[in-house]
Amino acid sequence: EDCAADLPRIPCLPIGARDARVILARLVEVELPQASGDAVRAPIGPGPAEVRLALDVPRELRAIWNVIATLPGEDERVVVAGNHRDAWVRGANDAGSGTVALLRAAQRLGERAEAGWTPRHTIVLGFWDAEEFGLIGSTEWGEAHAERLRRDGLGYVNADAAVSGTRFGASGTPGLLGVLRRALERVPAPGESRTLWEQWSAAEGGSPKLSLPASGSDFAVFLHHLSLPVLDIGFHGNSGGQYHTRFDDFAMVERYLDPGFAGHELAGEFLATLLAELAGDHRFDAREAALEMANVSRAAGAEPWLGQARGARLALAFEELAEAAREWSEPWRFYARLELEHGLPGREWFKNRLWAPGLETGYSAETFPTLRAAARSGEEALEAELTDLVGAVRALALELSSPERPAGG
Repeated sequence: EDCAADLPRIPCLPIGARDARVILARLVEVELPQASGDAVRAPIGPGPAEVRLALDVPRELRAIWNVIATLPGEDERVVVAGNHRDAWVRGANDAGSGTVALLRAAQRLGERAEAGWTPRHTIVLGFWDAEEFGLIGSTEWGEAHAERLRRDGLGYVNADAAVSGTRFGASGTPGLLGVLRRALERVPAPGESRTLWEQWSAAEGGSPKLSLPASGSDFAVFLHHLSLPVLDIGFHGNSGGQYHTRFDDFAMVERYLDPGFAGHELAGEFLATLLAELAGDHRFDAREAALEMANVSRAAGAEPWLGQARGARLALAFEELAEAAREWSEPWRFYARLELEHGLPGREWFKNRLWAPGLETGYSAETFPTLRAAARSGEEALEAELTDLVGAVRALALELSSPERPAGG
């Protein structure tokens, strides 16, 4: 009953464009104000048309199955990579392309292991079920293994609809750009004399950056609930309008999205290289993370809700943390050490206080959600929350810079 209280109260059902046009043509046009101050007219009703929908949506419990593969390392620390194995309809691209890429990566890593290689840290591959129903498979697994992941987890790599071309792209937590670069520099760009890193750098104007991941895929539990670093990677460049439709099939991928399956093979090679790097001498760069969060703070300060002075105070605290974190022996705990133990107010499952899925978007990130919520309550609340956040960042910096800090950071 408690769960039922959280379910949406407005039914939602996708319909075809042809039916939608018929309905819209029979609705009253209403004038809608825009953020710019202008207004537009749109047919949103109410009425005069009435529509009766006959829904065939069986409600029944089904078992879901996560498929987990493990390559043991020299120690118990673990790098997890995953993708979902369910789909809206056929799912050749979303998320079959990521599944194929991870399987090719597993084959490559397996060949290395058979030849005598043992990764320093354990590698776990997860093929999650019921992602399209609400990230259920990955979330259940992450919560079930929370104790181990909080203790030994080094990070998570996501490969969802990972291939629709050969052009690399990624989002991820600040602090992983360095290790991502090392992996990209080891893989040649197809048909070119440069590496994937050089190709990506050129496409990004010479200085690639990781945009902040929000939600909408299986990295959510690892980032927002367990406070682990994450990467969400893919190879793109082609499109076909097949997203979440029956047209997401083998023929679409073979003819339009990845002819010859060069992108799938490239993604498999890169993922194997990245996972070997993360499970080897990987070192999450806490200094890089802190400096990037300082930049994020200043960007937030340029917005009226926070203001430059407050943004500068927060940025300075992160810069102090960057200096203190140079010799941190457990830098991958950067986000865990700054999380909210009891979660975001009203969204207690989410513990990352530095950014969260936007309340009205989900796919997009909203920086400093507790500050934004406080700002809506007034200046006094905003100042109190900012003082608390700055204090938490500076307390971690002081702890790391202390000569008597405990082993392990």
